[in-house]
Amino acid sequence: MDLPFFPIFSSRGEAPRAAADSMSRAKPMPKSRLLLRRLVTLLAIGLAHYVLLWQGEILTVYAVLGLLVLLPSTWLPRWAVAGLSAALLATSLVVGGFYAMVPALFLLGSALVRYGVIDRIDRSAREPALLAEAPLGRMALTNYLTATLLVLAAGHLIGGRPGEWSSTTVVLIAAFVLTAQWLFSACWVGRHRYGPVEWLWRWATWARRPPL
Repeated sequence: MDLPFFPIFSSRGEAPRAAADSMSRAKPMPKSRLLLRRLVTLLAIGLAHYVLLWQGEILTVYAVLGLLVLLPSTWLPRWAVAGLSAALLATSLVVGGFYAMVPALFLLGSALVRYGVIDRIDRSAREPALLAEAPLGRMALTNYLTATLLVLAAGHLIGGRPGEWSSTTVVLIAAFVLTAQWLFSACWVGRHRYGPVEWLWRWATWARRPPL
């Protein structure tokens, strides 16, 4: 259920941003220690999500890959990260296997962030479609977790498991979830800097309460 979102979140999601954010703001704390705390916190969130709500979740995969790939990459110059991502991406395309591509996309996302490409895209984004998507992206972690709650609630109402639903039912539920999340996200980011879970994640990472 989560597989289609791997390339998007891996190359432009929170994990690569976390690496670059940790490297640029980790003073006086060592950048590797800050990123380690951020990834361990993400792992804890993912494990709680797995145990309590949904066994098909991907946050634990992100956290483990982050520890294995992103954390060591903080000791490399950005050109080396970019080159390594290209080599791994080419290898994954030749060898095959969806999960083999994810570490390459993680490194690609990290390189794009460290070269400032993502920030330039964010600052120059003026297309209505990109602006409309922005609230969802700024609260990606919150929306990922709340999507599970909404889907489980829908399952209790209509019966059956997501894998047993018809294509029409899946499309209708997905449309409802995205609409509800966009409305909530748009209202929230209009008043706050971070989403609720993103705020808690930063609090755990920096060991001090950030402004909401």
